[in-house]
Amino acid sequence: MARRNMKRYPVDSSVEDAINYAYDTIEELRDEISDGVENQRDHAGIAATQRFQTMEESVEKLTEVVDNRPDWCSSIDTDLSNEITCSYTIDATKRPSRGSRRDNATSALSAAADALITWADELESLRDSLPENQSDEEHIKALGGRDDDTVEDQITEARELAETLEEHQSTADDAEFPGMRG
Repeated sequence: MARRNMKRYPVDSSVEDAINYAYDTIEELRDEISDGVENQRDHAGIAATQRFQTMEESVEKLTEVVDNRPDWCSSIDTDLSNEITCSYTIDATKRPSRGSRRDNATSALSAAADALITWADELESLRDSLPENQSDEEHIKALGGRDDDTVEDQITEARELAETLEEHQSTADDAEFPGMRG
């Protein structure tokens, strides 16, 4: 069997765009294999195979991810969300396999989670490094126009979102797509 020439390309995007790309891709995969499972469910010989059962399990895993798609952090406004960026790679062959498309999505989820954690850590470090004798106005200015409560909300929400993305990445990674003869 000939080895497929895999072309991987870097993608730089906002974290919000990476998250949307990942969940949209996972939803497309779920819908695609769900249609196949539903079309084969009535065929007793096919429905009893390991391949069919694996596909059903994959639909369940991807459905779990899609149904629990998180909302963007409410305390992080749109302007700020464009400043939080990430980089990931995708398989950009003409017709990537289901596994490659899943890997593209989980790569985006992983990069987004890492970027959110880094951003939250940097914001927390900045806040913690400010002198205590600083005036409120200087303090807010140093935090990019945000007060301590807003900063704390943003740090917490970014970390919670990153944790959710990591959980969904792990769940989606467990989805298997057996080949035609497997």
